[in-house]
Parts: sequence; structure tokens; C-alpha cells
Amino acid sequence: LLGATWLIARTEGALQRKSLAWARWGLAWVAFGVLLVSLATPLASDSVRAKWFNFPDTLWLMLLPAATLAAGLRVWSVTGKLLRRQPAHEWAAFSGAVAIFVLAFLGLAYSIFPWVLIDRIGIWQSAHPAALRVMLWGTLIVLPFIVAYNVLAYRIFRGKAREKLYD
Repeated sequence: LLGATWLIARTEGALQRKSLAWARWGLAWVAFGVLLVSLATPLASDSVRAKWFNFPDTLWLMLLPAATLAAGLRVWSVTGKLLRRQPAHEWAAFSGAVAIFVLAFLGLAYSIFPWVLIDRIGIWQSAHPAALRVMLWGTLIVLPFIVAYNVLAYRIFRGKAREKLYD
């Protein structure tokens, strides 16, 4: 889904039309997967079930699936308009797909926190402090290079990919 919606914004013509079909197909599978995980997660753990069905906290938690559904409907709507050759923002499909995944991961993170292995190993028991310090320093050194490389790559390849662009 993410790749297809990225191609929608970055291409035109026949490849973009194929990407629109791939995005709609991918959206259906992502929706199915999110639904299955949402049904299975409270069945997997009593602590997750207690978090999900603790009124009135449940009302706040319902914002996540509602926003996910809205993002999915937006992707479906935008791809439908583009398939019918109606005006629509091509990047809206990609941003909607990103929103679906971010919201799904936020929901999962909320559900299992503070567990690394649900109801067995908590975040405080998962790693020794010395190992965490090594990972912190490694991240502080490597992450700026990763960010810089991505910024450079996106600047070099900005704009739409067109046929014979690099001839």
C-alpha cells in the first residue's frame, strides 16, 4: 500500500494507473490485516483486554480506529477519483496510507505497553542498562547519517519520474 501510493504521487500515465489499482487492492488487504490484529489483540491478553474495555477510557481509545477508518476512506476516495480522472491531490493517498500505519502502530503500542513480550517481559526487564547505553551512543552517531542520506536522496530524486527523464 505504501509503495503503490508513493508511485501514484511520483509517476504518471500507465504506471500511475497500475499503481492506483495496486493501492486499492493493497488497502483492502491492509484493512483486513488491521481488523484481524484488532480482533486478536484483546483475546491474547487479559491486560490488553482490560485496557481496551475500561470505560470511560474506551471512549478515548475509539479515536484511533475512527481516525484509521477515516484515513482508509480518504485513500479509497482519492484513488477512486484519480482512476476516474477527476482532480485529486495525488499525495493525499500516500499521506493517508502513512496515517493508517502510524495509527495502527500507536494502537498496538498503547495496547501492549509496558510489555515487550505481552504479560511476560516488561520494558524494564528487557535489557541491561549497559547495553542500552551502547545502543543510545550507536544511535546518536549513526542516526544523523541515515537522516542526511535520506534527505539527499529525496532531493536528488524529487519531482515526478517521467519516461526518458535521464537520457
